[in-house]
Amino acid sequence: MLDRWGLRPDGPTAHGVVGLAPPVLCADGRPAALKLRPVDEETAGEPLALRAWSGRGAVRLLDHEPASGSKLLERLDPAPSLLAVPDDLVALRVIAEPPAELT
Repeated sequence: MLDRWGLRPDGPTAHGVVGLAPPVLCADGRPAALKLRPVDEETAGEPLALRAWSGRGAVRLLDHEPASGSKLLERLDPAPSLLAVPDDLVALRVIAEPPAELT
């Protein structure tokens, strides 16, 4: 997938029980994450959901390889945190409210 999408590794790989998420740099230098996880009933709809959310409340899906389930995702910046929002209800709305096109 690195070769297919012209990616370069950019740090230590994060992992879960069944998947890997190496940080990468796109050919244009943009930071991203490559999510590698087998397709199953839990993950089959993930690309569709990420496209629908389009970066509002979830990471943006940059590319997807359906056969392998590989996803190229925007890499989030951990600096802006909802902990910095002084009003808890405002922070909760950021998490809870779906984009208008999903309601």
